[in-house]
Amino acid sequence: MKIAKTEAAKAALKDLLDDDAQAAAGGNTLISRREGKGLGPANRRAELALRAEGGPGTRVTAGQVAARAYSDAVEVWDAVNVRGPGALSKAEVAAIGAADPALASVTQDAYLSARGLLGGAAAVRSFFETFDFGRLDALPQSRRVDVRPGQPARADVPASVLSAFDHYFRAEAMDWATVRLMEARVAGQAVYALHMRTDGDDGYLEVFKKDGTPLTSARLFAEQLLAHDEYFGRCRMSPSLLYLDDPRFDEGLSEAPERAAAGQVPLDWRGDVVITGGEVTHEGRQLGTVTLAPDVAVTPEQQKVLFAAMELLWERTLQHRVFDDAPIALGRRGAGELHIGEFTRPDDGKTYLAADWRDVDDDSFVFYFTRDGENLRYAIQQYDN
Repeated sequence: MKIAKTEAAKAALKDLLDDDAQAAAGGNTLISRREGKGLGPANRRAELALRAEGGPGTRVTAGQVAARAYSDAVEVWDAVNVRGPGALSKAEVAAIGAADPALASVTQDAYLSARGLLGGAAAVRSFFETFDFGRLDALPQSRRVDVRPGQPARADVPASVLSAFDHYFRAEAMDWATVRLMEARVAGQAVYALHMRTDGDDGYLEVFKKDGTPLTSARLFAEQLLAHDEYFGRCRMSPSLLYLDDPRFDEGLSEAPERAAAGQVPLDWRGDVVITGGEVTHEGRQLGTVTLAPDVAVTPEQQKVLFAAMELLWERTLQHRVFDDAPIALGRRGAGELHIGEFTRPDDGKTYLAADWRDVDDDSFVFYFTRDGENLRYAIQQYDN
């Protein structure tokens, strides 16, 4: 992996400050007091310092502002960059931001630029790895966008972002979570950052480009990033969110004619794919990731069903089988086998995405989901013992 050489990072820092100052000046050399309000934090501080030192009527140029901001920043960098002139580490980037919050975002961007990561999803993921979600307003150049139902700001926000916000906002409406949508500048690009925090320690993050294109999503714990999602939106599969769909609870029947009459999947149902092997990891007492055997492949939609089912199973059964750091094996020689596929229930004629868990120890379930745009809706839970 490419390291961030200090000189390359400083060169990137200079360019970023120059670009920010020139953008605020609007094509002129001078920065007016009104234009100064649009500067990034490091340049804004430098601009105000130059005006204070020059006295009333002082005129400042974009070049002067950027040069002063760069000089001030390098002093902090050199005091923190204990590894010497060779390289800048992620820990040092965090230390610079802690020592001087006005430098946090531009230092992070310079660091990513020196590593060739500025822009795109990788840079956004890297930025949030050290971000304190307890200070959401500390996102660079950020402002909250109120897109709660009925608010006029919804008209200016892409449909994909609104759909995600509405999905999480159901929890706030139930009074056990807080959801915020922020506009910000992260890793050199304008983004929407959607953050949900529960009354406990759980949290979720989704980040979009300004046109609504998804960039990255993650699960959080105690206001820190716990893990990046394997696919965008996996964090929507949290059991607490799935239960907001108000699923129906059915008792699985044991005789084939009874199951058919009740609309339940047959006992010998294979589905479209069978998870015959793989493993489930965990982060403390939380579900980590699911790795499938090399000969098992799932479609993106089946992947959503897989993770939704595993989150529900983890909450009910699998977490109680954890005694050390070892992963839980899947398959008949492991914890159980999962069948996934479309199933049209004969009782209501509706087609569901079903996940049929055949447990090794008499704790089997079938979960039925419906499609709702890009989301799954948890419709029915069937206990099969």
